Amino acid sequence: MDKAWLDTCITAGEFLYGEYPITVLQELYATKGEKVTTEQIMEFFDSGSMMVCDGETVSPLIATTDPMLGMFKEADKNGNPYASLHFDLDELQVLRKENSVIEDQPYWIPTAKQIEELMESGYISSSAMTALEAKIKSVGADPAYLKDLWPRLSTGKIEMMEGINAVISGMYPKSVGLEEGKELPPEMLAKVPTIQSLNAMMPMVNAFLNSVNNRNRKGWPPAELAKKMPKHRGMPTIMPGSAAFAKTLKEAEPQLRAMGANVDYSSIDSFATVGPYGERRVVKVGRNDPCPCGSGKKYKHCHGK
Repeated sequence: MDKAWLDTCITAGEFLYGEYPITVLQELYATKGEKVTTEQIMEFFDSGSMMVCDGETVSPLIATTDPMLGMFKEADKNGNPYASLHFDLDELQVLRKENSVIEDQPYWIPTAKQIEELMESGYISSSAMTALEAKIKSVGADPAYLKDLWPRLSTGKIEMMEGINAVISGMYPKSVGLEEGKELPPEMLAKVPTIQSLNAMMPMVNAFLNSVNNRNRKGWPPAELAKKMPKHRGMPTIMPGSAAFAKTLKEAEPQLRAMGANVDYSSIDSFATVGPYGERRVVKVGRNDPCPCGSGKKYKHCHGK
């Protein structure tokens, strides 16, 4: 048994799933063409591990003492989203409930190369991520922030709207630090995105969000999971980003329902929709629909000019 590889797979499983069956750990280990028995795994856990295993399920070690709680909370605050798995028992309860949504699906199993990439870089790359990185470079920004954003999206520390905002804001200059009343200098103003450029960007941003492995869905990227699940199980949901937009959505709700979309007024999101399996989608506003900005005008007479 390769103890170093087993330890790597245990940690990769924690990052991807939170907690998971011991059979899944065996599948992760087998990605290098070797097998490990339950007895060998239990012996390894008995020798000391930050995870626990009851012979069926591998779970994070829940910290109960103040020093350990403080250590893990500090790690989470400093940018390690995986650290909270070690102290948040409620989060494990959520994981169990969320995973039951797709109980008829197996766990997503990465390749050995993807496991190594996750351990080395903290994320698993995809063609959608590569494409978005290229786009970010094309506007003169550094796409490195996506690598830090990936694990927070994967662990659910960032909601969809926050993720969209984080991707977009990393691409364009910020006016923070300017004195009140002063305008952006021309060279920065020229780079500020228009509503049209943002709308054009959304499919690429959503492709990236849909490619991030989702710990609350047995490690599946939303786009891959949506392809595997039964069709028409639920309607996509649009969530307004402001009271004005909520009013606009209310007026447009019959048309949206006809398009196959639902409206959720309890949350916020003015850019995308969420499918029944966590996948992000883009809903285009028709030229005669109310403008999403909440102005009350038709889109063609407002931001759709």
